[in-house]
Amino acid sequence: MTTRILPYGAWPSAITTEALTRGAKGFGQLGLHAPASGIAPLYWLESRPQEGGRTTIVRRTAAGQEETLLHAPWNARSRVHEYGGTAVVAVGEVFYFVNFRDQGLYRVVPGEEPALVSTAPGRRLADLVVDAPRNRLLAVAEQHPPAAPEGDQREDAQREDAQQGNPGAAVENFIIALPLDGAPAVRLIDGHDFFAAPRLSPDGGQLAWLAWDHPNMPWDAAALYVATIDAAGRPGPPVHVAGNDSEAIFQPEWTAAGDLIFIGEQGGWWNPSRWRGGVAQPICADAAEYGLPLWGLGSRAYTIIDNDTLLCQRLRAGAAELVRVRISDGACDVMATGWQRFHQLCNDGQRLWYTGERHDRPAAIIERDLATGAETVVATSGDTDLNVTMSAPQRIQFPTAGGATAYGYFYAPAHANCTGPEGTLPPLLVTTHGGPTGAASPALSLRVQYFTSRGWAVVDVDYRGSTGYGRAYRDSLKGQWGIADVEDCVAAVDHLAARGLIDADRVAIRGGSAGGYTTLAALVFTQRFRAGVSYYGIGDLAALARDTHKFESHYTDLLVAPWPAGEAIYAQRSPINFLDQFKCPAIFFQGALDRIVPPNQAEAMVAALRRRGIAVAHVVFDDEGHGFRNGTNIRTAMAAEYYFLAKVFGFTPADQLPAIPIDNLLES
Repeated sequence: MTTRILPYGAWPSAITTEALTRGAKGFGQLGLHAPASGIAPLYWLESRPQEGGRTTIVRRTAAGQEETLLHAPWNARSRVHEYGGTAVVAVGEVFYFVNFRDQGLYRVVPGEEPALVSTAPGRRLADLVVDAPRNRLLAVAEQHPPAAPEGDQREDAQREDAQQGNPGAAVENFIIALPLDGAPAVRLIDGHDFFAAPRLSPDGGQLAWLAWDHPNMPWDAAALYVATIDAAGRPGPPVHVAGNDSEAIFQPEWTAAGDLIFIGEQGGWWNPSRWRGGVAQPICADAAEYGLPLWGLGSRAYTIIDNDTLLCQRLRAGAAELVRVRISDGACDVMATGWQRFHQLCNDGQRLWYTGERHDRPAAIIERDLATGAETVVATSGDTDLNVTMSAPQRIQFPTAGGATAYGYFYAPAHANCTGPEGTLPPLLVTTHGGPTGAASPALSLRVQYFTSRGWAVVDVDYRGSTGYGRAYRDSLKGQWGIADVEDCVAAVDHLAARGLIDADRVAIRGGSAGGYTTLAALVFTQRFRAGVSYYGIGDLAALARDTHKFESHYTDLLVAPWPAGEAIYAQRSPINFLDQFKCPAIFFQGALDRIVPPNQAEAMVAALRRRGIAVAHVVFDDEGHGFRNGTNIRTAMAAEYYFLAKVFGFTPADQLPAIPIDNLLES
């Protein structure tokens, strides 16, 4: 086939906006149950963009057929911390789940309609665990006050809490017991701002859990406790196992022999540890990360195979491996696999299951035979028949401010039969992950490939503060949010420009949530970028500190400065206060139901840019919260984003994209 010479950005591509969601689904929690004959033990939570983003429970028959257990409008999704996690648990053939709309606990038997088990006004549940000897479930609960009528004194008190630096003060978190016979729920453990991971010992006699307090996030400082459960099902005095103000514990799990395994953080790295006989000791000392930031309750980065064996995801310099760790002596060996990321690991002794990701195919649920190493795809998350040349991620590291090093993945333009005109270089899209304690990933992103297949280069930056590089790198963003991350994004552009890989005069930056803040800060505090794309990003840090939900209400105390004492620093770091320095066009995407970054953030920025005469577009989805789940909205947003960038950069896309209103746009 003859190679076509077309301007970068105007190449035709099979990755249309429809392809982004065609057959798409997201895999969440994986779990095992004791099924009847003819059913496999694995079940999973599956989000479906084509069904408005709702989440259902799926399991497999022995013949490999998928069986959907929840039908619309049921939606198995928790709102604890707004991010939820472990919203379903199984007892034999019976499944218990948290329904998104009312956050009630429901019981469902395959083939029947769900039945309510427990609910309470304002109560949310997550991290469900079975306590079989006592016929109950344990869970993390989050109790919100009843909604206050306008002008009610409760509303005034909550506003005053926020102004005094205590947003979310009226919300309580605790561990709860939920009897399955209809008896009242019982509060078991409280006394901290947050709780996670209630885990019962095999004999049901001991309960382990994590707890932490403001201003820490669970990856800053989280302690592990254990208590003996008495005959009445009540925990005794807690025993502190591990964790302190500079150590964050992750994922406690019991072995069949009664040892408590957890991911500790001695030596500046998340490594496996064991608590036995009242003594906690590291299993190994490895300059690599075996843990994850606990955004979603119930996140799992390892699974216990037997009393002496763990299978773990290990991150070394941001790259993941599947490794076997021997508990008795810490010996570790890498397991051969074709996957590059491993999520929600679980096993039944003979088989391992996990959600696997790689750069050239959609995420999939993988079953691995532990005896032979053979791997089988159980379910896939998207279209596997795209006829397109994929751009492979290239791992890069580059110097940045202060003599530091930052990291990322670079994607060159890729097309089977298109190239750019001689003497030209591709435009660059810089992407900034969320969190900001998130991480770039080499996993297939059709959004990235949408750009590279049209002639763009993309760099996904692991700026300082990202996970996967140890505690010191993660902590290097503390007090520096809006500075270090922005410096690293600029340094990535400079690095790629110096290598002759991109056109340094045609660079856009995009990000969502915390990455949206980095995007906006980069547009205001540097002149490196020609356009910006913000998905539910933060323009006013002070408004975020006042308005956000309890889980993240003191996050900025560590990333920026204590609130409200550091109000002047918040003003210095907030893009909305420096719009006179905002010189380039921007488009804002927002969910009207967002409770993490409220819509007023985008509204204020858009209004200010309109007044300033800067080209700006604003796309709002009335049915979305923080992160878009509805397939129609995902497609609409992608088309609008590319239309906007085409107008700004002055090229004609090969696609027929719907026009969107862009205020103050001066077309050449």
